Amino acid sequence: MKAKILLLFILIFLQSCEVLEQANIKSNVPYMLKLYTPSENFLNSETQKVEYTFFNNSAKSVKSITIVLFLAPEEDSTELNEYNFELEIQTFVEPHYYIEDFICFTDLFMEVSESSFIFEYFYVSRIIYQDDSEWKDPLGSFMFASL
Repeated sequence: MKAKILLLFILIFLQSCEVLEQANIKSNVPYMLKLYTPSENFLNSETQKVEYTFFNNSAKSVKSITIVLFLAPEEDSTELNEYNFELEIQTFVEPHYYIEDFICFTDLFMEVSESSFIFEYFYVSRIIYQDDSEWKDPLGSFMFASL
């Protein structure tokens, strides 16, 4: 009986350590990102932009962000192309403040597609601060994903 109680306490302790580690990782991320699209993650020729909110979770002012996004055709679409974009956006965001902005897809696509797309991922890969220091996440560890 004592062994079972000891094992239970060890499992609870390990789970608590994991929760604390995840909370620490999230508190060290220098931004928060929220997407707004008219129909969840789907975009088509009628919804030619995606709106987002970028929150600067750092103590430094931001002067630019690089957003990476990947669009794939909806499952029942006849579209065969997948689209990967990397956009550098010049902006000013004070510490612990946010901006609301949008990305217009008519500027990105060569021609307007009639197909619907879903976000596979959307994340900030680089932040440049006013003091010219940088934060990078080239692999999208903190991405918004629709999976």
